[in-house]
Amino acid sequence: MNNENVLDFVSHWAREMIAAGANTERVSIGVTHLFHKFGYKEISIDLLTTKVELSIRTKEGVYLDRHLAVPTAKINLERIRRLNRLSYKVVDEDIDDKDLASLLEEATNSKTYPRVINCLALTVAMVALSRIFGGLWQDIVVVILNTLVLFGLTTLTGKANFNRIISNVLCMFVCTASAALFHNIGFAKNFFVIILTNAFYLVPGIQLVNAFRNIFCGQEMNGIIELLKGLLELITIIAGVAFGYFCFCQDSGLLIEGAIPTHSGVGLIGYEIELVVLSIFASLGFAVSFEVRKKRDLFFAALGGGIIRVAFILLIYAMPNYRIAYMTLAAFIAALYAEILANIQKKSSIVYLYPSIIPLIPGDLVLYTCFGMVWQNPELFGPNGMESILALVGICTGFVLCSTIMHYVRRFKSMKLFKRNKAE
Repeated sequence: MNNENVLDFVSHWAREMIAAGANTERVSIGVTHLFHKFGYKEISIDLLTTKVELSIRTKEGVYLDRHLAVPTAKINLERIRRLNRLSYKVVDEDIDDKDLASLLEEATNSKTYPRVINCLALTVAMVALSRIFGGLWQDIVVVILNTLVLFGLTTLTGKANFNRIISNVLCMFVCTASAALFHNIGFAKNFFVIILTNAFYLVPGIQLVNAFRNIFCGQEMNGIIELLKGLLELITIIAGVAFGYFCFCQDSGLLIEGAIPTHSGVGLIGYEIELVVLSIFASLGFAVSFEVRKKRDLFFAALGGGIIRVAFILLIYAMPNYRIAYMTLAAFIAALYAEILANIQKKSSIVYLYPSIIPLIPGDLVLYTCFGMVWQNPELFGPNGMESILALVGICTGFVLCSTIMHYVRRFKSMKLFKRNKAE
């Protein structure tokens, strides 16, 4: 066995997983299993969202290490699925270390959706979100136009390797200018809803959730770095909105008021049914954007968005004044749903978790907080700031609680199987 081949494989596997959006805690577990498979006991693992540092002690007593930079993460759940499947294959089968590099290359060369499909999926998700936020048909038309512009801009800036800061400012400046133009001519009715929806396109919601999750799970340094990166991206989004707002908005009270309209024309039950349907389409759109490839996985990812919305509504009715409690329970249900499907389908749970939790991500609360801070509106900043923190803490608590329970369930099953095999 060649130690260099094994170390190269494991380090590049970890880098590809993190670059595809996998949580560093899970990647660390996978790295440990891979090293143990090849007989390495003395190992050191240092994973951040920006770098991978691994070291091992060989049987001959020689220390080897690898230091790899991680490119900017872009969620690709199909690649994570393939890489996860590869790690299980390597752990369960006897594979020659000379074949590891070719197997890794095959796993990372996964197909992606054509840009037209990705653009269409994101447009569907943005339309659903704009209606969830209370937008009228005129606002939805503007949101669609802005989404097409956003998709084009993010694609171009990505190809040109623009810094995320410059890209976010440019994108939100253009969207704000467009929304202001349509509002000034009397077409768009809810300027704030348009900006909120299009900003959600860029808000690092999964990144913020993972940041709090890492902090909860003992990966404090990772969590803090991820949180700071997320906050910096939020600042650039707000900066783009502020620049466009002061350049093109004639009504100085549009964002200061921050009024979100309600869904008119439907009763309470009709409104809640509409929310569930919209959540299904939002989760489906993001599932395609996250490169979920299998039709069955797309179905369950979209269904998860509807199920989580139903649970969310019922929990709000049960405990309306305890956001952290109902967010914890809703996140627990989402994580449990993903874990059950992952066990049945033999896939990574995040294939179902990331799209399903879209209805739970408090992107609107985070943006209200930022808008309130910039425009010095205490009615937006004060309550929404605290609600954002409680929501994120609740989501992470639910995830950690579910992961802990599932860990002990798996451990119990393995011990039971071991005892049965021993008895036989």
